[in-house]
Amino acid sequence: MTEKPNQRKYQAGTCYLCQLCLTCNKELVFDICECNITEKPKTSNKITRKTYSRVYNSKTLSQLQINKLKECDEYFGYCSDFGGQFQFFLCSKCHNKFYRLKKNNTKKIKKNSLPIQSNSDSYDSTSLPTSPLSSISPTSPISPTLSSQNITEDSIYSSSDHDNDITEFNFKLSIKPFEGKSRPAKWESFEVFSLIEFEDEILELVQNQFDAFIRKSDYTIIYKQNSSHGAGTLLTDEKDWKRFLLDYKKILSNKKDLMIIIEMQEKINKKKR
Repeated sequence: MTEKPNQRKYQAGTCYLCQLCLTCNKELVFDICECNITEKPKTSNKITRKTYSRVYNSKTLSQLQINKLKECDEYFGYCSDFGGQFQFFLCSKCHNKFYRLKKNNTKKIKKNSLPIQSNSDSYDSTSLPTSPLSSISPTSPISPTLSSQNITEDSIYSSSDHDNDITEFNFKLSIKPFEGKSRPAKWESFEVFSLIEFEDEILELVQNQFDAFIRKSDYTIIYKQNSSHGAGTLLTDEKDWKRFLLDYKKILSNKKDLMIIIEMQEKINKKKR
């Protein structure tokens, strides 16, 4: 792209990476549409196109992903606050590209962490294949030192055979207040590839259905096979997540439904504005 678009703050109804309207699918780099792009896209069973909600967090994203976001921020003039956290949305095409950036970052870390071989059994490092994604952000050079947080997280994702692909979840969501009976379950669905994204999607659903000021620390996530007896299983960390993926596959193979129960830890008092 040789021509630079008009500078604009990021709008939740557009794809952060390509400026596609997530409602009408119109490219807004040099154009406008009649949709209300100030609001986050609404999901509907009539819309086959899927959008993805992400949260910027420098501790959970890979360096290549951060570089790409900063590149788009500069190009479109979003003025995003990279010193904190912010929510952004992606179209399905850019979401897949964004996911591959994380996988490519993992490969780069593994390549740099290979032990130095002696002269007798050394190999030519230039013969290693280079991913085309390594040059996706030429204006944002990769930092030579990555935090151990990123290395640990990327290693977890890459080491699991069942955690490398985007997984679509279809389930019944039931919210159980701290006091009172559980609310009627509601069918929900989304696609994610990590525990962090799963928790973000669940948080958004709980905020929409229960209380806009809810935080992740206000509840616990419990899963079980629908109509099964027992309290269910907690989903709290990466170990639980790996087991959850296996259990979900078993539930699907048995042609049963997944139930996600949100159990509030204490009574939530709505904040006064």
